[in-house]
Amino acid sequence: MKEGIGKRIKFMRKHKGYTQEKLARLANVTQSYISAIESGCRLPNVEVLSDIARVLDVSVDYILNGENPQ
Repeated sequence: MKEGIGKRIKFMRKHKGYTQEKLARLANVTQSYISAIESGCRLPNVEVLSDIARVLDVSVDYILNGENPQ
C-alpha cells in the first residue's frame, strides 16, 4: 500500500512539474519526508496527505486508492 501511495504522489508531482523540494515547501514538510513517502518508507499522516492532495490538485481518494485523479 505504501508503495502505491508513493508512486501516485510521485506521478502527480512530476505531472505538475514539481520537484520534491517544491512539493515539500508547498505542503509544509521536508524534502526528505516527501522522498520517504515516494519510496514507500513512510506513510503520510492525515494532515500531510490532505495538504499533498491539495497541492497536487487531486483527491485524497486518488492518492490512497488510485481512483479518479480529479
